[in-house]
Amino acid sequence: MNSIYCWHMLVFLLVGAAGCSVESRDEQYAKMVTDEYGQLTRARSSPNAELQDELDRVEDEGGTPVQLDSPPSDGGSNTAVALLKLFSPKSLERADKASRELIPEDRFTFSPMVLEKMIRLRQKYEQAWLNSRAAYDLPHCNFGLMHKAGFFADTSFIDVVCVCGRLEAFQAAECLSNNDLAGAVKSLGYMFRGAESLGNERHVICRIEAARLRRIALAVAEAIVLHPNLDVESITHVYAMVAAQLDHWPQDCRAWVGDRALGLHTYEAIRGGDLIWLLTDQEMQRLVEETNLSVFEAAALRGIDADEIFYLRTMRDVIAACEQPFYRRREVFVRTRLRLNELEDTPEYPVIAGRMLLGDIEQGQRIQAEDRAACEAWCLALALAAGQSPPPYQLNPLSGKPYQVELLPGQTIVAAEGKPADPWYTAIVVPWPERTQQSARRDKARVQ
Repeated sequence: MNSIYCWHMLVFLLVGAAGCSVESRDEQYAKMVTDEYGQLTRARSSPNAELQDELDRVEDEGGTPVQLDSPPSDGGSNTAVALLKLFSPKSLERADKASRELIPEDRFTFSPMVLEKMIRLRQKYEQAWLNSRAAYDLPHCNFGLMHKAGFFADTSFIDVVCVCGRLEAFQAAECLSNNDLAGAVKSLGYMFRGAESLGNERHVICRIEAARLRRIALAVAEAIVLHPNLDVESITHVYAMVAAQLDHWPQDCRAWVGDRALGLHTYEAIRGGDLIWLLTDQEMQRLVEETNLSVFEAAALRGIDADEIFYLRTMRDVIAACEQPFYRRREVFVRTRLRLNELEDTPEYPVIAGRMLLGDIEQGQRIQAEDRAACEAWCLALALAAGQSPPPYQLNPLSGKPYQVELLPGQTIVAAEGKPADPWYTAIVVPWPERTQQSARRDKARVQ
């Protein structure tokens, strides 16, 4: 799993260095997104029966690049179409950079000067922000991601969704500073809608960015519940939003079915002589240090059928393992690492799978599990603080250990193991609104 942003930047740099015209870049792009790659024409022409069997399995599951494509529906009711009209490319680039710089790294706290910058940036993109809300109020969302284009597909919608999410965070910050909890809760709702729209895509980068946006949303939720004017309506609404995220949670395998299609497209591009367009800047630098591009390409092509078989069988195990929570998938990751280590210095080493495609899968799935665990832990804490029945979340999908729930006078504490840098994994503290505390005192008096 490699960053799409690195791919796009590399393509730009390589084309620019070659001095290509706009027309030439368009021709190169047309070559890269040809249906021939998406339809796996070159792999299908291989006489290797094992490879054909693996490709048949993917096709039977509806998992080839072409099969995963779904053209966007009617623009009048499609959130995605409306979102993509919000920014020009240059404006989106500027808004993305400026908004990233203002988002706090962990808890949603900041100085008065940073708050003023947030407010001014949101005001600068006021019309886009308002139009994004109208877009999210439309009945459905389909970004029409073109899987047959592989790493060269247009994924600018990811930046649009993330920018809109940050603008909502800035609006929430302004509302909280003005004691407007209802306004902050409304912004939180739109942030969650953005995360959900990205998370539903069959694409790992979309899924990762959904997790990052949801992390910001949970930090905003924390700022709301820690506000001194917290009321039961606000905490009930926040609880309902987090619960809805979990109710609509996409299956983990969706992203990895899409990632496998991306891998299939990668093999086709390499078979077609387009390896240079696939390498990230880090991979290019590593190749320069270790060998050279022509040696790597020749080694990759020499064993490409066996390499692709190894990849598809590994991905079959990875996708099947998604039926289990993350802490039960580790055997698959360990087995893959051991097998790659065994083959490292042999002619059978799968260069493409080992060096380009499989390296970051465990980390990607860990991010999915962290995202889920954070929402479950928050849902538990919010439900109890809002006086609701606790949801049925008991084991942390990341660690397999129980959430530790502690009810104290006037607050709920939920602890879950995770990375120390993630505040909600160490301890989530949610105060009880006054009305909930009064209700709890009445219940306790009745019991006595």
